[in-house]
Amino acid sequence: MSNNFDTIFFIPRLSGGGAERSISKLIWNLAILHPEKKFLLCLMKNSQIPEHFKILQNLSISRSFSDKLSFSFLWIFNLIKKNKSKRIFAAQNHVNIVVSFACMLAGQTNKLILSERAYTKIAVDRNKYWIRSFIQDKLITFTYKQASLIHCVSRDVKFGLVKYYKISPKKIITIPNIIDIEENNRLANLKSLKLDKKYILFIGRLHNQKNIQMLIDAYLRLDRKHKVSLLIIGEGSEKEKIRKIIHEKNLEDHIRMLGYIENPFPYIKNSSLLALSSDYEGMPNVLLEAISLGVPIVSTNCHSGPYEVVVDNFYGSLSNVGDVKGFTRNMENSLLQQDKRYKCNINPSYSMKSVISRFSKLLFDDRN
Repeated sequence: MSNNFDTIFFIPRLSGGGAERSISKLIWNLAILHPEKKFLLCLMKNSQIPEHFKILQNLSISRSFSDKLSFSFLWIFNLIKKNKSKRIFAAQNHVNIVVSFACMLAGQTNKLILSERAYTKIAVDRNKYWIRSFIQDKLITFTYKQASLIHCVSRDVKFGLVKYYKISPKKIITIPNIIDIEENNRLANLKSLKLDKKYILFIGRLHNQKNIQMLIDAYLRLDRKHKVSLLIIGEGSEKEKIRKIIHEKNLEDHIRMLGYIENPFPYIKNSSLLALSSDYEGMPNVLLEAISLGVPIVSTNCHSGPYEVVVDNFYGSLSNVGDVKGFTRNMENSLLQQDKRYKCNINPSYSMKSVISRFSKLLFDDRN
């Protein structure tokens, strides 16, 4: 494959958590709104491609021969070397490191944009292998400074890069994830749910970052008069651990694990509240999705994103990370005010028009 592309995107997969859904939405809208531009999307071997992507005439797709990023370096290097492009866009810090080195070897760092979607320092320090954490920390410091621009999904993510990795603020641009009211409501109305109870909803990767055990502990403290269950949507490495906790606490009749659901929006729309118990985040897409459907938010005030979502959009309530009592209190207050559903107040900077316009300038303006 050899071609002239306006942008090459490197992202391991488009299905999974909020970061993947957000990037998928970004690529789709850029391709639709700019049919004159040509894009190349680079994925790992077994990555699923959304069905609607197949109609895009200006989007080419390349897959690695491996499902492991570490085995795909030569594939990434060859794509960058052979394909001329105005911009190279990589997302998530482990991908950013690998793509950065490939760009350096190919002499393309002046075209490289790295997208950071989590509070980098906390994410790296939480790695259970301290040697890997130490190496990754040093590599981020080196590779991020080689990029032409760095995109952050929140102001707090930007602050973390400046504070811990000494990245120049002039090199960083902050663009939030999209709140797509029209599309989210359309998806929410595609399925009619028949559930016999009110429920609190959690959506996300089942990973220790999400601290689902704290959510379960907070749920246990709720006054039983609410007669509310807890639904957990998602897959991940903590799945069996969470299932074991539910069994040990005899909560099978109250907490349901639904696994991965391609269209979670009907579940969001019909929930009593959406709960996010994370120890750290970037810009939690699921909070923006709840806002678009008028569903109350109860979240930890973790680095980063929840505070900006709540303050920018006048929406929901926050408690300290790991504060079970505070989290329970906020859920209680939200459940007691179910007759006062929030009005969907959207800060214009989160709108589809604003976000896509800023990304278009970032990717297609040669002055950047």
